[in-house]
Amino acid sequence: MSEVAFTKDRFSEIMTMLSTDRVTLTSIDPEPVQRRNSTWQRYEASRDSAMAMLVLHTRWELPDHVVFILSRDMRRVCRPSTWSGDTKLVKELDRRLLDADGWYLGDGKG
Repeated sequence: MSEVAFTKDRFSEIMTMLSTDRVTLTSIDPEPVQRRNSTWQRYEASRDSAMAMLVLHTRWELPDHVVFILSRDMRRVCRPSTWSGDTKLVKELDRRLLDADGWYLGDGKG
């Protein structure tokens, strides 16, 4: 899927945009997790019985941005990786991120 960066001032706008059309975002981590030079916070996006994992990530290279990572394979942030996202919901949220005019960083595979 993809990694898309947005400036921090657009954070609430992007979270609201992702939460439309009956999609609920629930934080998996009670607070952001510090890993080396970056910070992660995982969210579960759900609609009916479909689920996807969305990761908010800050990087030292992009201090004024929040990176949204959306992928079906979340091994790099969820071990052991028993997480399996709903393909249709992941693709829909991915399209929303790409349509929001963020800075596309890659395919979300690491």
